[in-house]
Amino acid sequence: MWPLGGTMAYPIRSVTPDRYEPVRVAIVCEQPLIGGGLHAALSKDDRLLLLPGVVCDRASVRSLRRQRPAVTLVDLPRIDDEAVDFVRYVVDTLPGSRVLVLAETDDDRAVARVLDAGAVGQVTYRAGVSRLTEYLVRVAAGGVALSEQRLTGLVRTLVEERRRQPPTVVQFLTRRERQVLVQLADGRSTRDIAEELAISVNTVRSHTQSILDKLGAHSKLEAAAYAARHGLT
Repeated sequence: MWPLGGTMAYPIRSVTPDRYEPVRVAIVCEQPLIGGGLHAALSKDDRLLLLPGVVCDRASVRSLRRQRPAVTLVDLPRIDDEAVDFVRYVVDTLPGSRVLVLAETDDDRAVARVLDAGAVGQVTYRAGVSRLTEYLVRVAAGGVALSEQRLTGLVRTLVEERRRQPPTVVQFLTRRERQVLVQLADGRSTRDIAEELAISVNTVRSHTQSILDKLGAHSKLEAAAYAARHGLT
């Protein structure tokens, strides 16, 4: 259930100036009771201007274009493929609105998926109305809404995924071989490369042959194409 009352664990400073325009907020929630409770609770803060009603499907999301919410709060009972696709739909349908996801999950990878779909933050039901309000104001001002714990978890997840990615062949080239490969990709001749890198022509030829062997390429042109595909040019 959504905690409509309770106390905060620590104080939060408002990120709004003394004078402000209230943030136009739309709520997207497939469960009317939860959506209605959110609407009633958030409406009590004069920093927010809640748009009438609660949107519950894709057709009604399209109707929000005319109302131009600054922030769209999307409640997700769970984060799965369908939910991620829906977030992407809301983002694409309301390009002028920043999407904040409300979902009770401790899965950093799931949160990473909704962020990749275009959401600018995620908050859990445990956060409480006061923190949710601060998040809505923050994202309306161009910020993101992620707790410090969540941000740490996301960074850890990205690092772990990066480590699991298989290394590319380019990683097995020496520093000098990479320099020669970049020059080859620029269409330089063996003599030009030698002059540019201040090494002998024979040394360039030796590096070139080593590059071809490591890449499994049959020509300088094929090696140059490989370099272009892997962003070395």
